[in-house]
Amino acid sequence: MVEEATDENTQADDIYTLFPDLPRSADPTVGDLLFHNIVAPDTGQNCTTCHNVEEPIPGTGPYLYGIANHAAEHAEGLTAVEYLFTSIKYPNEHIAPPQGDKVWSAGVMPQTWSQVLSDEDIYHIVAYLLTLNQSGHSH
Repeated sequence: MVEEATDENTQADDIYTLFPDLPRSADPTVGDLLFHNIVAPDTGQNCTTCHNVEEPIPGTGPYLYGIANHAAEHAEGLTAVEYLFTSIKYPNEHIAPPQGDKVWSAGVMPQTWSQVLSDEDIYHIVAYLLTLNQSGHSH
């Protein structure tokens, strides 16, 4: 690889290598924008209202700091991509494991994301989440 490759290109190449079932059309940069800006119709809140990506501190929802490192462990038989996609589109299908003394329950995450996000949008968000390693952002 050429030394002048940007960190963003390296990051993108890495997620497609590490997560081969992630569609190549999934763009982590677009996912980052969606994650931070799109709001659920029933709550008017975006993903960051409940999910911390900067540090391992749970909020109303589980923190997603380092999710790329352990998403594949949350639902037996599902890859990290499948787990994250399903968790956004069908939030009650797989409830995240407890974090510290925080235990999650069905119905807390808005059930309406599929009304505002296409499957392609969800894959963009999954791509973004898969850039979040144990040290936070990989870029």
